[in-house]
Amino acid sequence: TEASLQANGVAVEVGPVERIGARGPMMSVYFRDPDSNLVEVSEYRK
Repeated sequence: TEASLQANGVAVEVGPVERIGARGPMMSVYFRDPDSNLVEVSEYRK
């Protein structure tokens, strides 16, 4: 979760935001890894 990321010192850049994926609506959170790559973590809505 976003709270888990923040508790571990990960700065969330964007999100949570709703996106549309191949299977339908999902929630995404974006943050940077140690090499400054943008990482997206998503969860499809049920």
